[in-house]
Amino acid sequence: MSRPKTFPYAMTLRLSSEMETALEDLAYSRRLSRAGTIRQILRRAIADAYDHAAQNTHLQGGAL
Repeated sequence: MSRPKTFPYAMTLRLSSEMETALEDLAYSRRLSRAGTIRQILRRAIADAYDHAAQNTHLQGGAL
């Protein structure tokens, strides 16, 4: 039996009914749970923001 993952933080996400439906559709198409889909989306958004910040810093010649 596998051990469940534990996460060091918790958030409450309040979605409108349209957003909830879209999230369920997206999770179904990715064959993930809603929570797994949200984690994947947040990871990608954080990585994109980090890359964007690194590009801006590189262009300005400073350090991150």
